Amino acid sequence: MQIKGNLSVISGASRGIGAALAKEMAHQGGRIVILARSLSDLEKVAGEIKSKALSSNLPAPAIYIYAVDLSDAKATEVTAQKIISEIGVPDILINNAGAGKFRCIDETTSDEVVQMMALPYFAAFYLTRAFLPAMLSKKSGHIVNMTSPSSVVPFAGSTGYSAARWAMRGFTEALRGDLRGTGIRVTLAMPGKVDSSYWEANSGSEDRVPSISKLIPTLTEEKTAKIIARGIEWNCREIIAPFMVQVFYVLYRLFPRFVTYLVHSTGWKHPSTR
Repeated sequence: MQIKGNLSVISGASRGIGAALAKEMAHQGGRIVILARSLSDLEKVAGEIKSKALSSNLPAPAIYIYAVDLSDAKATEVTAQKIISEIGVPDILINNAGAGKFRCIDETTSDEVVQMMALPYFAAFYLTRAFLPAMLSKKSGHIVNMTSPSSVVPFAGSTGYSAARWAMRGFTEALRGDLRGTGIRVTLAMPGKVDSSYWEANSGSEDRVPSISKLIPTLTEEKTAKIIARGIEWNCREIIAPFMVQVFYVLYRLFPRFVTYLVHSTGWKHPSTR
């Protein structure tokens, strides 16, 4: 799916990978709709995009802002219909909104696990469902669902987080079945560790990442955005990066017990086992 000239809706775009994606796709000439809860954060991202275009003597990018709580099904539906009526039907939908700390089950409250499932899974479900009838009427479009390697091999100390990312992988596979033959493509994007604001906002989470992950280079937000944008243009079924994540993914397919052993033996240990 070509980015230039097409309308992309990006959730969770107030910071991190979502903001980097908005900047990258606007730079490539796309029309961009950015969604998140914080209006001020979205305005900051939009301002940075416009300032960069101005300093480069480029035309002002078409970027639109909608503040919405995507864990609220009704609010998501209303916002989606506003976007359709005011701007148009998305050509590209990127379900990037996400939340959650790395915690084991007995450290996680009921409210926290509901929030972790709401963002990303419920948000992706609500937003996709809201836009889908209009996209189906066009018989074209591209949906990208973001997840993490923990959706393949969940690691200890991240029960709620990993389960929510597993749900995103399952949602993607099921959605492909639903949309087979409709002209709408579905992509699963699974970057490795990204140097983002997530780690600062979720103190202690980085300590739970298995040490074997040190074999995998850490991506910047900008590099991750470029890889995902390229995957969209190439109509990739899966976007897995960097290369070493692909290696581990293939190894897991061939030797699941061995890779699982490596992850758990180099990962966090529950205090009761120490």
